[in-house]
Amino acid sequence: MRAVLTVIMLSAAGMLGGCATGMSEQACLTADWRTVGFEDGVAGRQSSTIGSYRTQCADAGVTPDLAQYHKGHTQGLETYCQPANGYRVGERGGQYYGVCSQEVEAAFLAAYDEGRTLYTLRSDVSRLERQLANAEERLIALDVEIQTLTLEVIRDGLTPEERLALLARVKEADERKEIVEADIVSLREALAISREELQLYAGR
Repeated sequence: MRAVLTVIMLSAAGMLGGCATGMSEQACLTADWRTVGFEDGVAGRQSSTIGSYRTQCADAGVTPDLAQYHKGHTQGLETYCQPANGYRVGERGGQYYGVCSQEVEAAFLAAYDEGRTLYTLRSDVSRLERQLANAEERLIALDVEIQTLTLEVIRDGLTPEERLALLARVKEADERKEIVEADIVSLREALAISREELQLYAGR
């Protein structure tokens, strides 16, 4: 199934799904396993998560109630697998673990994919904005470097060799500046396109 093959290298808590939190000895001793299962279901965690609880609670001499856990987990999935929640999970960059039944998975994934597309478009804009800001900072630093080196070139007391070495450094810095300037032009163009794509998708 496409859902099972979906791989998204992001993790989150709560409604985004993810790994279950650890259980303390006290939590193991007082756990309502139906509630634990419900919370995992609502978070989109797989029912196999109970295996980690079994390991964590072993030292406390507690064995999770599998039947109650699965009952709660099934109820939690009824909430998690709603299309509206699928959209929220995708929009926030959450990972889907293939937990929904075949009867509802298609609708869930359709909404999830819509939300995921919006997340991806927003991420692209943010990434390009960071790259552009970094490039502009490098450009400022290069301007300062070139100005400093240029002043050093005309300083009295330098040997011809020293002056030539400084001129070579100025030339090298100028070349790096040209590359950064070209990068900035490309990044601005890419950012404008990404912003337009995001605006069109979000406003459809």
